[in-house]
Amino acid sequence: MATDAALETMGILDMNTFFANIYLALETLGGRLRREEKGATAVEYGLTIGIISLVVLIGAGLMTGALNNLWGRIGTYLDGLVI
Repeated sequence: MATDAALETMGILDMNTFFANIYLALETLGGRLRREEKGATAVEYGLTIGIISLVVLIGAGLMTGALNNLWGRIGTYLDGLVI
């Protein structure tokens, strides 16, 4: 088995240290991206809820006239039934 001094003279320890530092840097970056992704997901959910709410409000606004007309016709029909 080779000693650390022999490995160092071959540049293997330096290479291992280099790759270990790259690995740690990528892990740190990956952790940051995962944390930031949670915030982005929350923003996406917020936008989705906002768009759905807007569609519901617009739909309710468009249906208001039709519903008033429907209840008016039902009321007129019921008034004709009362003896």
